[in-house]
Amino acid sequence: MANHLFKKKIISLSLTLLLLFICGTLFAGNTGKLSGTIKDADTGEPLIGVNIILEGSNKGTASDIEGKFSIIGIPPGNYSVKMSYIGYQSIIVTDVKIVIDRTTSVDFEMNKTSIELKNEIVVNAKRPPIAMDVSSSKRDIEISEVAAVPLLDFNDMLNLQPGTVFRTRTNDSQEQITTELSVRGGTGVGVFVDGLNITEALSSGSLTNFNMSSLKAAEILTGGFNAEYGNIRSGVINVVTKDGSDKYNFSADVKYSPAARKHFGPSIFDQNSAPEWILYGHDDALFGPDGIHDAGNIDSYWEMWSKRDTVYGFSPEQAQEVWKYQHRERKYGHKPDYIVDASLGGPIPLLNYLTDENFVTFFTSLRFEQNMFSIPLSRDHYDDLNWFWKLTFHPGEAMKLNVQGTYQQNFSSTTYNTPQVSVATPEQAIYSMQYPLTKYYQGMRSVADRYRNQIAINFTHAPSEKTFYDFKTSYLLRRSFVNHADYRSDDVGITVGGYSFDTGPNGYVDAPTVYDFGGKEGDFGWKTKGFSFLFGGHGKERDYSRETLFNTRLDLVSQVTKNHQIKSGAEFSYNDLDMDHGLVQISPPLIKHDKFRRIPIKAAFYFQDKIEFSGMIANVGLRFDYTNRRGTYYTDMFSDYFTVDSLSLVPTSETKPFLYVSPRIGIAHPISSKSKLFFNYGHFYDEPGVLYLYNKRERYGGLYDRVENSNLRPQRTIAYELGFEQQIGDEYLFHLSGYYRNITNQIMWVDYYSDRGDKISSYNNGNYADSRGLEAIFEKKFGHFFTGSLSFDYLITSSGNFGNAVYYEDVLKTPQQSSSSQYTPGASYTFLANVSFKTPPNWGADALGVDLLGDWILNFTHEYRSGHTFTYNPKGLPGVNNNMRWRPHQSTNMRLSKGISLEGFYCQIYMEVYNLFNVKELNRNLRSLLLPYLKLYNDYLDSLILPEEGGKDQPGDYKADNIKLPDPGDFPTQLLFNTPRDIYFGIKINF
Repeated sequence: MANHLFKKKIISLSLTLLLLFICGTLFAGNTGKLSGTIKDADTGEPLIGVNIILEGSNKGTASDIEGKFSIIGIPPGNYSVKMSYIGYQSIIVTDVKIVIDRTTSVDFEMNKTSIELKNEIVVNAKRPPIAMDVSSSKRDIEISEVAAVPLLDFNDMLNLQPGTVFRTRTNDSQEQITTELSVRGGTGVGVFVDGLNITEALSSGSLTNFNMSSLKAAEILTGGFNAEYGNIRSGVINVVTKDGSDKYNFSADVKYSPAARKHFGPSIFDQNSAPEWILYGHDDALFGPDGIHDAGNIDSYWEMWSKRDTVYGFSPEQAQEVWKYQHRERKYGHKPDYIVDASLGGPIPLLNYLTDENFVTFFTSLRFEQNMFSIPLSRDHYDDLNWFWKLTFHPGEAMKLNVQGTYQQNFSSTTYNTPQVSVATPEQAIYSMQYPLTKYYQGMRSVADRYRNQIAINFTHAPSEKTFYDFKTSYLLRRSFVNHADYRSDDVGITVGGYSFDTGPNGYVDAPTVYDFGGKEGDFGWKTKGFSFLFGGHGKERDYSRETLFNTRLDLVSQVTKNHQIKSGAEFSYNDLDMDHGLVQISPPLIKHDKFRRIPIKAAFYFQDKIEFSGMIANVGLRFDYTNRRGTYYTDMFSDYFTVDSLSLVPTSETKPFLYVSPRIGIAHPISSKSKLFFNYGHFYDEPGVLYLYNKRERYGGLYDRVENSNLRPQRTIAYELGFEQQIGDEYLFHLSGYYRNITNQIMWVDYYSDRGDKISSYNNGNYADSRGLEAIFEKKFGHFFTGSLSFDYLITSSGNFGNAVYYEDVLKTPQQSSSSQYTPGASYTFLANVSFKTPPNWGADALGVDLLGDWILNFTHEYRSGHTFTYNPKGLPGVNNNMRWRPHQSTNMRLSKGISLEGFYCQIYMEVYNLFNVKELNRNLRSLLLPYLKLYNDYLDSLILPEEGGKDQPGDYKADNIKLPDPGDFPTQLLFNTPRDIYFGIKINF
């Protein structure tokens, strides 16, 4: 035995040394608390010294002089709690649910008993729908319930939560579509996994498509947040992953969607609808118009063509044969989508052999997704692989050490030829195909490979029953590799008139010029090799950026009295940003290359107190944040030297460090055993995006047209929320909350004009916004046959600019009074429904050990979202603002499953249907889609007969006879209607 203890100490010492050598964004709480009161059933007197044990863990305590007890630092999950006392019958309370950052109460009365009566009373814990100690809008995600909902990934789950949505956003020129997570109309959302903030600086986003099989608990905070949360302004998504257990367990979930096109209508290569085939590929192109398409246009083209000589002396038929070959169909819609999500956990036999107990356990999960693009780009699909692993050690009494890591790789394509590389999602592929001929050229966009590695250590120690501390440290590396697509094959594709043509337009073709880009020599650009495209206009994006992030944090939690739980902590982060990206074009010669390295540091300290009385629960805290970008900013925006060769001559100054204080307070006031009021208030800050702080944009001739501002102040949100919750019966809950957010120091674009007439653009903190809204939720959280929720969210947002947006070197030209502008898009509203009809396991008749009627689940989700408002003012009339609103979006999804339980084995087969009723909606981003064809967009809007004109049309309508959609001869109309019905078939197993 002594030998085992010695070996165990050696392993503990080794792991501690390893922990000291690994350095460690911000971290979040990921444990809960259990409390209660134990009394004598006959007298009602409190019982002193009752032993309370959390079975399956090393946690326990004893009741105090008032019969009260509390256990802190409990990982989320379901537990059994045993209460024992001499002379009283023991009680085991099962299915006690511990939730992140919440107090679960278990109050019981114990009966006196004789020595002969030793049987324990086993009772099932009741879960009240209402959480009395929560002072904000918070959604605790039941992982078992999520598994019954039609979801492709965690993002889909977020879209089903009130106030949370992934929305599309366009850049300043309306040419680039990106997707971002919005909470109650705002951005700046923090995503935490096991207490680790996984927000990345370079991507300005977070990894939210983590493995569903690894999830143990999750919560979404849309109202106020405690002082422990920093560098966020709008919301918190907090996820806890599974640990390995003392028994082996395996799970796998495989879902498959048969091959199909992801748009309505025929193929985009269909010769009867493709505008280029209508114009060039039919007999009109050889023998004159015969009425196809627009005879007037074809006449004019015919007059021009008939005077030209053919290439290589080809006859018109031969030239058209080459043209048809170079505009041949690219096969798509013939490959399936699929997702595989599997996990494995348990003890490690070799290491556990050194001790008499399960000293080390492991858990690992792997998720792989193939999702076909709606339209093929340089790649025809999106690949995502995510591997998660965790080792859990118990090196000593009341000690726990987790070592965990994540590896992710993403293979995709870019969507736009812009220096700020944008990686396509399956839905965004259509925005790369606005020009009809781009679909034929496989190298039109660059390929994008992105990798992410993270390793973290979390050491938890409870030196007493009332106190524990957490030490967390992590290392993250993110890399990007964006370059042109695969080279074109030299094989002969077709021979016409004695001339051979290669396999173009497939593949990428080098230009003869070699450029040095980012220390890497390579051939960039594209040359016309028997194919008529802009010279050097394709596959131009390059990105070799990398980000390294080191983070360390220490948290201390102590139940100092029965009414006060103190939590405090300090943290430090070191971010190495090595940006190396740009755009290469051959003709006209252009390299828009932006390369920089910055190493900002951040530090923070917080203190918070959770105050719990029977009539009030309060969370009060204060947070101090320090950030130092360790760079310079330009002090003369009218300088002559904003060029690639002379930028170092522009006068600069050192950036200023920022120290800001964030008070946070939340109060929950129970007004009965089944209802409460709550209020919260707080200040929240986050850093401006990397592109604003460090990125430049080059234009032709080696001049910069936009430069960074590294001295921008952090963006600030002051938020208020007031809410009410009422439990109805034992299973229903009604939630109502109103909120207001005042947002300042947001980023505003500013232009500077020198006396020479040169213009340079940059940024300041002149943008502001506010949002106010109302949120109502009615849900049935528990039930054997029926559960569900209905929610309604009403939101009003406004934003504007304060101060001058234009400055002149001649101060007399600069307005003496600050100008201001305001954008008020109007109210938006969202209705969400999530309803499950189910039968309990082991219900009804069975055959061969299988319950025929038991464990069926039929789920429906429905979303109804108001359309966005926008301005349509082709005549430039004054005072016209947000005069149009797109029609509402709605969609219904369904999931049907049947579970089969055998001895130690569970299997579920299911079907998921997305867009159940195959609703056909006109693309809500029509303005960006038709950007190269603005007249078609204006013609569509002009054709609508609006209510103020005596009609019933609204933007988004397309069925009325008067509505003029783009003609197939002018635009690939298949891009107008996306996301038809999609069906997945799946199987899930656990043992």
